[in-house]
Parts: sequence; structure tokens; C-alpha cells
Amino acid sequence: MKLPVSFYDKPENTAGGINGKLATDAYQIRNMVSGVLGVMCLNIATIGASLGIGFYYSWIVTLIALFLSPLIAIVGGINMKIIMRFSTKSQDA
Repeated sequence: MKLPVSFYDKPENTAGGINGKLATDAYQIRNMVSGVLGVMCLNIATIGASLGIGFYYSWIVTLIALFLSPLIAIVGGINMKIIMRFSTKSQDA
């Protein structure tokens, strides 16, 4: 509201364009909060429960799994990069 009138004269800054951008931004924020945070909470709960059960039944095997976790994460990251490269190549073709 405090911008000069010339700002609203540009085609990308019309009332409809600004309203559409606000609606899109709100939709993306809602998806991020509900989707990403939900998955993160689920993953944290799964890790906590599996560690608890693992330490209860066999603490030695659980410690071995904990020490191998960074290696598993690195391999998973490399796998995701390869999959993303193949998916972008298939979309371009």
C-alpha cells in the first residue's frame, strides 16, 4: 500500500498477479508445514522407537547399527542424486 503508483502499472504487479502470488505462497507454505514437518516427526519417532527396541533386545547390535548409520546416510544421498539425475534426463527426453 505504501509503494508508488508506478509499481502497480507494471504488468507483473497487477492486483490479480499479486493476489495470485500471495495465494501460491500461502499454498506452498501450508504444504511445507503439513508435509515436510509431518514426515520429519514420523522419522524421528521411528528412529526413537527402533533405538529403544534395539537397545532393549540387543544393545551390541544396536551400537553397531548406530556406528554404520552415517555410512548408510551417505550411500542414500548418493543414491538420491543418481535417481534425480536419471529422472531429469527422462523428463528432458
